[in-house]
Amino acid sequence: MVLPGGERRALPPTTADDSILACRMASSSTDGAILRVRVAPEALFAALFQHKVLATAGSAGVTVGGKGVSTPMPAPYLASDATLDDLRNDLVYLRHRLRRDKRAADLARPVGALIDQWGAVHSKQLALWDAQTEAQGDIVQADESLDSRVDAVDNDARHLVGGDREDPRYRLYFVGNAFDLKRPVLGDELVTLRAWQEHLATDDAPVLRSHRKALAAELAAADAAVKARDVAGAKNAAFRATGEFAKYVQKIHVTRDRVWSELDTRRTALPPGTARDWASGFFRPRPERAPSAEELSARVAAREEHRALAQQRKEAAQKLREAQKVVSTLKKKKPA
Repeated sequence: MVLPGGERRALPPTTADDSILACRMASSSTDGAILRVRVAPEALFAALFQHKVLATAGSAGVTVGGKGVSTPMPAPYLASDATLDDLRNDLVYLRHRLRRDKRAADLARPVGALIDQWGAVHSKQLALWDAQTEAQGDIVQADESLDSRVDAVDNDARHLVGGDREDPRYRLYFVGNAFDLKRPVLGDELVTLRAWQEHLATDDAPVLRSHRKALAAELAAADAAVKARDVAGAKNAAFRATGEFAKYVQKIHVTRDRVWSELDTRRTALPPGTARDWASGFFRPRPERAPSAEELSARVAAREEHRALAQQRKEAAQKLREAQKVVSTLKKKKPA
């Protein structure tokens, strides 16, 4: 570490954690001290990105390779919500740029390996999404079957009570009306229709008891559809949070960081005047995010407010000029 006054003090970290500690010490220093870490670039960058302190450490003057070359910005940011298509486009762009530059062409191979792995991950994701879509289709089908059963029971119950919806027999099945009962997609409807099973089993009207067996099958199908939907959702969540998708994204981050680190190391051997962000130039630029509806509304409101204030200033200036004219006229008319 270079201290004020020119004193040099060696801080040779022996592990990645030591490097992190040294970087944090330097980044929190207020005396202008600069840390020079002699450790393999891969180990240092892996540790820095793992602890998310690269930006802070970079401002503290962390150096790699033992040559005292300060590191610029890290590899360009990759959005955490990037889709698989976004990730592939990013990798294809990076590989192409690397291949086009003989000073970096050899770094295209690990990026190409990730592109080759993309198809399997994408296929797995599509299969999981298909399972969710199919489960949702079963949910809708089960809901339609139960809705039809509700209509059938409603029709038979009203016929038995002569259309009187306030009759106790009718109210046993319908607290409100059939339309309200059918409104939710399964959910509360399932709870109510499970209770119907007990009512139908003891109802003395054969026409109502006849619905019990069919309703049992329809409830079983609905329960199976709900379970399939929950299982499909859980599998997809695990795939994206800790499974193949998450591991693939982690590989992409690690590879991008290593490629950028190597490019930046090579930058030091390039002719003087080479841009400090030469390494970052190989990565696909981030598209600008479109403003949200709330942001657009805020901008419109700000413009309207600005126009209103400008109009008020204009009117105030006009009144001031008119007042000045009146005062000037009065002064001219004042007797000597």
